[in-house]
Amino acid sequence: MKKIRFQAIDMAIRKNGIKIALLLRVSPIVPFTTLNYVLGVSSISSKDNLISLLGFIPDALVYSYLGSTIQNIQQIKKKDATD
Repeated sequence: MKKIRFQAIDMAIRKNGIKIALLLRVSPIVPFTTLNYVLGVSSISSKDNLISLLGFIPDALVYSYLGSTIQNIQQIKKKDATD
């Protein structure tokens, strides 16, 4: 049963690799490492897999913004505590 499921997933990735990989990379539900392993054993082309890495840009921007915002809040709190 598991082999049949994987074959179906592999066939879908072979036909629409870039769309599926890009959507999975944008989604925060699938862990980064797990997705890399799954795509590594699938029949996605190297080009499609490389292009799908662009799906990490929105996540990286959001995490960077949140990190800088938290840092600014901490600096404001420290400044208020010393005043």
